[in-house]
Amino acid sequence: MNTELRKAAIVLASLDVDTAISICRHMPDVEAEEVIAEMSRLGRVDSDEQQQALADFSEHLERPGSLQASEQAERLMAAVLGRHTPG
Repeated sequence: MNTELRKAAIVLASLDVDTAISICRHMPDVEAEEVIAEMSRLGRVDSDEQQQALADFSEHLERPGSLQASEQAERLMAAVLGRHTPG
């Protein structure tokens, strides 16, 4: 079982539908399909597991020094558009 995929599905399922749709539209199709498929298999998720998935996600977002915007932009540009950022 892919626990990271399960956590992503739990986080996505915890959001309102419009936000989840917006996020999925920004994901590569294959990844969006994987997360959505995992969501459909989740069944009932207890509150402890949901809280842990959300806490792990929040921790990842708040990790000091983890934001490398220029590197992230470069990787996104290459992955989404197949090219490098100007500069």
